[in-house]
Amino acid sequence: MRWLAYADDICILADSKAELSSILNIFNDVLTKFGMTLNAEKSFWMTLGCSIDESDREAIQLPCGSVKFTESFKYLGVELTSDLADTADIDAKLSRGRSTFTSLSKVLCSSALSVLSYV
Repeated sequence: MRWLAYADDICILADSKAELSSILNIFNDVLTKFGMTLNAEKSFWMTLGCSIDESDREAIQLPCGSVKFTESFKYLGVELTSDLADTADIDAKLSRGRSTFTSLSKVLCSSALSVLSYV
């Protein structure tokens, strides 16, 4: 099993939907033994770099609920997409940066600040 984890965020990588379903069921069983639950409403599954037929996009059924298919998902602040495109994520980050700089530009470019204030 391949996975990425940070705090309570986990990304499980599998070679097939069937493999992912099996891993999620085992994971759910282990969580249950320790008094925890997998939040199916906050969990999604997706493919990376390959297309999938509409009929294969059904949710993965677990005792705790349904894990639905999605074509994009934000993980640790990065937008992951099925087609592995990163243009929208980069554009969003650049836009937020421009917006932040614009809101600070009046202060940063103010003649009321001395050169020593910048250091």
